[in-house]
Amino acid sequence: RAAFLLQLTTIFVPFAQSAIANARLSARIWAACVATLAGVGIMGLDGSDVPIGQGVDALNWESGDTLIVLAAVAYTFHCIRLERYAKSTSAIRLAASKATAETVFSAIAVAAAVFMAGTNLAADSTGFVVFLAESGRDCLSFVSSITDGLKMGTFPSSAWVPALLAILWTGTVPVAYTIAAQSYGQARVRPVTANLIYTIQPICTAIFAFLILQESLGVAGYAGGTLIGAAVLLVVTDTEQQSE
Repeated sequence: RAAFLLQLTTIFVPFAQSAIANARLSARIWAACVATLAGVGIMGLDGSDVPIGQGVDALNWESGDTLIVLAAVAYTFHCIRLERYAKSTSAIRLAASKATAETVFSAIAVAAAVFMAGTNLAADSTGFVVFLAESGRDCLSFVSSITDGLKMGTFPSSAWVPALLAILWTGTVPVAYTIAAQSYGQARVRPVTANLIYTIQPICTAIFAFLILQESLGVAGYAGGTLIGAAVLLVVTDTEQQSE
């Protein structure tokens, strides 16, 4: 579900490019917009505890869905700006700059989460605030397990081995490789073309979610995802928009 919502970048990119360049949108783009809105609305009806057919009252749209859509908007502008800088800067320099910025903001996020874990505000809140507080408690618990082990003269492998593996994986594949590969690729293709390649993301995510997490969408989720996928295909095959 998150993957399909993130794929809204494919719809947002041509809209943002047209707004920046003050260009006309083709009929296919407008049709894709309508299909996307319908797909997102139908997907909002999906939920294990929400029977299909209960109408608008059964809308299962949560704050997490909104945050994901906002992330898609933010990533849209990243995709557009990256096209400019990828042509004038090496992929390695872009990757290093982005990784540095991510490190700084991640440190700030961790500090905020730890702060929230020690306040009473989280106990009376829901949604994102609770998520921050729980993340902060996880950070404190990890540090405590390490320090307690050191006091006892041991270095608990049950804590540092998973952490080390997570750091290595996150640093090398989702961060280093993806930044360098995307920067290198977008120096040679247009953002709309790049988004055509990104459209396999929901498919890959659905496969891994099923195999690893045993997660799957309901009927409404697949129906909404199909509409979003159709909208994506309308955009990436719009030769009129890509030729402008």
